[in-house]
Amino acid sequence: YWRPVDVQSQASPVVQLASQVAKQIEQWIGRVRLPGHAEPIRAGDIMILLPRREPFGSEIIRQLKERRVPVAGADRIRLTEQIAVMDLIALGRFVLMPDDDYNLAALLRSPLCGISEDELFMLSYERNGTLWNVLRQRHVETVATQEAHEFLSEMFKRADYSPPFEFYSHALTARGTRLKLLQRLGHEAGDAIDEFLSLCFAYEAANTPSLEGFLHWVERGGAEIKRDMERGRDEVRVMTVHGAKGLEADIVVLPDTTSVPEAVSNKGHLLYTENGVLFPVTDSEAPQAVKRAKAEAQARVMEEHRRLLYVALTRAKDRITVCGFEGKNGIKQGSWYALAQPAADKLGIDLVRGDGMIKAFGETADEPAAPAASVPDKTMHRPDWLGQKGPRDAPAPRLIRPFDAAGMEEPSVFSPLAGNNRFRRGLLVHTLLARLADIAPAERNSAARKFLRAQKLDEEETTKLIGETLAVLDNPVFAAAFAPGSRAEVAIVADLPELGAGQRVNGRIDRLAMTPDEVLIVDFKTNRPPPKNEAEVSTLYLTQMALYRAAAVKIFPERRIVCGLVWTDGPTLMRLSNDRLDAELGRIRARLDPGGARS
Repeated sequence: YWRPVDVQSQASPVVQLASQVAKQIEQWIGRVRLPGHAEPIRAGDIMILLPRREPFGSEIIRQLKERRVPVAGADRIRLTEQIAVMDLIALGRFVLMPDDDYNLAALLRSPLCGISEDELFMLSYERNGTLWNVLRQRHVETVATQEAHEFLSEMFKRADYSPPFEFYSHALTARGTRLKLLQRLGHEAGDAIDEFLSLCFAYEAANTPSLEGFLHWVERGGAEIKRDMERGRDEVRVMTVHGAKGLEADIVVLPDTTSVPEAVSNKGHLLYTENGVLFPVTDSEAPQAVKRAKAEAQARVMEEHRRLLYVALTRAKDRITVCGFEGKNGIKQGSWYALAQPAADKLGIDLVRGDGMIKAFGETADEPAAPAASVPDKTMHRPDWLGQKGPRDAPAPRLIRPFDAAGMEEPSVFSPLAGNNRFRRGLLVHTLLARLADIAPAERNSAARKFLRAQKLDEEETTKLIGETLAVLDNPVFAAAFAPGSRAEVAIVADLPELGAGQRVNGRIDRLAMTPDEVLIVDFKTNRPPPKNEAEVSTLYLTQMALYRAAAVKIFPERRIVCGLVWTDGPTLMRLSNDRLDAELGRIRARLDPGGARS
């Protein structure tokens, strides 16, 4: 069959060595065990270390996948070079430029659409118009073309109003294309997909959520991610020596060992020295200063090269295999293979493996792995609870509003632009009652006057409000409500199942005081004139205090609860009797839960 032009020849040294390494790993896993080990070799026990990712990295991963050996993939990946991300980018390009035939053809062949080569040829050959128009006209010819047309049409419509993350999330989850990508490309494609979605979030946080802008941003940035290669999954790890620092494995394979890095390439890189910047011309034309600078740079590179060899050799706990592929230039002097070979010649023994001879030392004989113990066949008995209906979830809490509990319509809200003096006066008195209690009595008048002047009240109204407020604070009947230790604006929350399933009260008490025997709940009211007795109190106020009392009983079950209303015009304190509040609570129960019969 026809092969892509950029695929390496089967006769390539890289391909041949990758095939041998993959074959050896396949023979190790599950079949033999290392000397001194009780368990057979697993894929997670093996690490392949490279001085550079290419040309060997992608080839060994491909060879291992062909043999169905679990492999983690490369330790660093450039997102725009991952096939899964390239397919997602192609989807975005299509909805922006549907007339790009080449992009659409690549998208149709991807796992996102799943059209076969023959079906694509049927649509493309001798067509009239763009490939997208042909697909719309002939999509009913096969199941694959029909599904692809339906998917692309939906995504085409979504592109006009969906931001990048929502667009791609819908394609991957609601349309199930994530599973298709993983089935075709392997689970390691999930890392690239997740990182691509993270980039969608990052772009939308800092830019206008435009699909076109996002694709341009991703392709221009060329984001790179680093995989976590800790020994957590049972997979062969393929990574650079730089990325392997701090890691180890039972078996380490060094395949790419016959080359050396070059400090100066032929790409016009400059030489930076203490005396200036030099251009690295060829040795035949270079002056001594350039030759000396090139030699110094190469020496520094070789020093790092040898240090990485030490790092690679010390990653192995039990076994290390050094091998290499020899190209037309042979084995380079100073390469890892050339450095390791004298030690192997001196310490090792000759062993015949396959068609060649190798040098080895230490314990070299693998031990056959014991067959996996068979799991006894146990009949599983289905527990009784498996066939029972699950318990009903507790109803979600329903917050009780005083207006609903009182059976009243919620009054209309005064407009803040209406200049309602009564409403404003009540807020001012309420604020003074709440805050002056925390100020020393001798300073209350001055503090209140400063506050009211800041609210732009005239002197007559200011004096009147201060008099009303201080009369309440100074009255010995209210001493407990405003004594040290009392609190203002106390939030209270309690579940009241006796009023109905899931009922909950959530309110804010104007003033709360606690003594060893009782809890005093006081609410401020600014009605003018105030009611003469308890019977004239508004139903809404009684409902509110009855709910507060019921909640306080739940929170302070060991103390007596006393409720009262402070009428600022007077001032007067009206204590609400428990009998009236209990009666009001019964009416609340009947309104909220008319069908319930609770004690």
